[in-house]
Amino acid sequence: MMFTASWVAGLVASGLVLLLASRSMAQQAATLRQTGGPGIVAFELAGTTAKSREILTMWGLAGRHAAKRNLYADFPFIIGYVGLLAIPAWVSADTIGNQTWHWAEGIGLAVAIAAVLAGVLDIAEDLLLLSALSAADDATNDLQPQTRAGQICALTKFTLIAFAITWLIIVAVPVVLTAVGTA
Repeated sequence: MMFTASWVAGLVASGLVLLLASRSMAQQAATLRQTGGPGIVAFELAGTTAKSREILTMWGLAGRHAAKRNLYADFPFIIGYVGLLAIPAWVSADTIGNQTWHWAEGIGLAVAIAAVLAGVLDIAEDLLLLSALSAADDATNDLQPQTRAGQICALTKFTLIAFAITWLIIVAVPVVLTAVGTA
């Protein structure tokens, strides 16, 4: 299956959504840096009540609001990166199978599914972290359940994204470019 106009349109739309969301997230990241605290990824990976509260204290009220805005901006960002990873993996799977080994087509399809799964995990992570931010208003609340589950989602998401990017760079792009060049 080669890239059709609708696949290309999906890639372009995904890229535009990613760029727009990135702009908003960059603004929130700048606010987080101004507080003297770490960025949002540190909060994603905190994993414990103690580490989360330490980050929230460094951020202060302005940082917490920026973190919430950053997490909300992450939802369209997810749509963008999932599209940019899943569409080429899915579309190139057939070409990979025809140009190399047939079983490699299955890996290409698995990479597309992994990209979608990364997006689902990212959504779960964002919801957990938004819950932790809301719960943090009461100093007696234990943030451990949300932050630990968020950390697991984040680590798994990053692993799946790294796998998808690696597959696209090392396998999909070279095979598809070779196929296009010989067609």
